[in-house]
Amino acid sequence: MTRPETSTAQPAAAAEHEAALFELLRIPSVSADSRHKPDVARAADWVEARLRGMGLAVERLATPGAPILFAQSPPVPGKPVALVYGHYDVQPPDPLGEWLSPPFEPTVRDGNVYARGATDDKGQMLTHVLGIESLLKSGDGTLPIQVKFLIEGEEEVGSEHLEGVVAANRDKLACDVVVVSDSSQFAPGVPAVTYGLRGIAYYEVFVEGPKQDLHSGTFGGGVTNPCNVLAKLLAALVDGDGRIQLPGFYDDVTPLTERERAEFARLPFDEERFKKQLNVEGVMGEMGYTTLERRWARPTCDINGLWGGYQGEGAKTVLPARAGAKVSFRLVAARAARPRRRQAGDQAAPRRAGREVLAGKPVHGSGRRGNRGRLRRTAGLHPRRRFDPDRRHVRARVRCRCLATRLGPRRRQHAQPEREVLSRRFSSRDQGERGADTRTIPQVVGG
Repeated sequence: MTRPETSTAQPAAAAEHEAALFELLRIPSVSADSRHKPDVARAADWVEARLRGMGLAVERLATPGAPILFAQSPPVPGKPVALVYGHYDVQPPDPLGEWLSPPFEPTVRDGNVYARGATDDKGQMLTHVLGIESLLKSGDGTLPIQVKFLIEGEEEVGSEHLEGVVAANRDKLACDVVVVSDSSQFAPGVPAVTYGLRGIAYYEVFVEGPKQDLHSGTFGGGVTNPCNVLAKLLAALVDGDGRIQLPGFYDDVTPLTERERAEFARLPFDEERFKKQLNVEGVMGEMGYTTLERRWARPTCDINGLWGGYQGEGAKTVLPARAGAKVSFRLVAARAARPRRRQAGDQAAPRRAGREVLAGKPVHGSGRRGNRGRLRRTAGLHPRRRFDPDRRHVRARVRCRCLATRLGPRRRQHAQPEREVLSRRFSSRDQGERGADTRTIPQVVGG
């Protein structure tokens, strides 16, 4: 995250805020790793103490997993209620060798703060917390409106328990507007309205062969190699044009309108700069779509992890007993996070891939039986419904943000405040077998 400029009027407060951020960032609250369960609890305690120290009424909404924190200021009759969502858990920092500095030791370089969670989502969440804290300290200890906080610790593993907590606390969470801290603008000076979010379906695939690793010189050619089978299966998921080959996968995909595509094209996106930032020679994806359209509005299939056989230094002529992969599908509006069984189970790969069958049934290799496969759903969340960008309240918000940018004290040289820019930014976070994305809150709470 970009380090905030230190105000000359309040240098002590700025230093204290940065110290608070760094303290929270040092807690390795990795929700996906059970070894960090105590750290997740420690992060919850830290946030709870901060909220209580502000004088807010705080309670823990119990779940079978990490606690969900709820805090609120006193009601203000006749005034709207704002609910701020955030999360205190983070993704695993692996691979550690890629970090220039330790992931849980915040480091400032070139005006930016580098640490796991700095921008997802401890930095943004704490911005709202500290902002409200500053308002309370600067006045008579009251706020012009009522503010509520809902901060969870399982967002990075799918918010599995959030949906149930929200449903069970509708009255308590009732509000007029929800502010999601886990998002961003398109670029500095370019206002954006998030009106759609991709979901995810996440699976682990396991292929098992002989009872133990074998010598390829003795058994190779006589026993099906699980790594070979897995590679063939995974390669068949996407064709050369970037189209996912699961039968019926695109049946419910909501296409982009011509207006949306035109709005995307108006954004100041520099593909050459994008490639340079990532140190890649080219971009790829589904044919017929631009890079922004692929990243924001189209479903995807990605292999997130792959293992099998010998991984150490040098050579080992092994025919492995098992192989596995982690595979995720980004889902767009109108697709569910639970693909039909025939799509994600028995027909997880097209017929031309052979008869690789998952979910505990035999996996065939080159037409012969010899391997067993299992498919385990690890996580998933529903894509959030895409709103019509031409709705009056959406267009009004765009105009307001453009006006705020134009009148703001720090107008940047390359800002385009007068242009009504729409950005369909999709969240990358995100999982849970039936977990609720944070963006379900407005739908459940609003009434």
